[in-house]
Amino acid sequence: MARRMWSKHDLLRLAGVEITGEDTMKRMWSKHDLLRLVGAEITDEDEDTMKRMWSRDELIDLLSNLDPEDPDPNIPARYVQTTTADFDANGDYIGTEEYIILPADKQSGYRIQNINVKGVATDGDYLTSCQNMFNGNPSLYLELDYLDTSNVTTMANMFWNSQATTLDLSSFDTSKVTNMNSMFNGSQATTLDLSSFDTSNVTNMGYMFSGSQATTLDLSSFDTSNVTNMSNMFYYSKATIGYARTQADADNFNSSSNKPSTLNFVVK
Repeated sequence: MARRMWSKHDLLRLAGVEITGEDTMKRMWSKHDLLRLVGAEITDEDEDTMKRMWSRDELIDLLSNLDPEDPDPNIPARYVQTTTADFDANGDYIGTEEYIILPADKQSGYRIQNINVKGVATDGDYLTSCQNMFNGNPSLYLELDYLDTSNVTTMANMFWNSQATTLDLSSFDTSKVTNMNSMFNGSQATTLDLSSFDTSNVTNMGYMFSGSQATTLDLSSFDTSNVTNMSNMFYYSKATIGYARTQADADNFNSSSNKPSTLNFVVK
């Protein structure tokens, strides 16, 4: 039960958490510090900010009381876990909750059109396809900050005719996506945040922004070096301002078939 100071490296190794930094400076920690370090949800009663030395047994006792089956602590408590029984044959959510966590045993096949839904999350990286996920979705607001897309390979038709007026997709990991065909075709969002998009593996961007209502298209994160289909990418797009990552990307965008003459891409 000897109490001592622990480094971040020590504590992460004790908790079984992946160590990404060699922080070996030993110091005192509060309960608040420890819970935050291991990614546990901090509730009002956890606001213990008194820094002190901990024994190994005390730390194990604290960490063992964290339920590994609990949802990701980064997902807000308003989100409710769903099961496959909560979705119909077309992939639509048939429940009444506004903020939902998709089931781990359903990695694809969604088409969420339930107007009650305001937010969709995943409790892990099990999602493999977002094709048609919000195709025809009537909700004016969609919170997608907690949707793990790191293993998704297709986002084709994902927001086709979605009625959401703004889409903040800055949390999306698109590094494995190869197909973005018609992703925002007919989308009513006037503002799109695509700043985190990694499109280095995308080959299909046909009709991607066709009919999109976004007035500005900042595609300065887009790498188009592997894209083989850009046909009608901006057909009937409402955008008048466009930004590209490089001149080569800008040239690719500007040469897309049926691009409105009022839209011109420049390097940001």
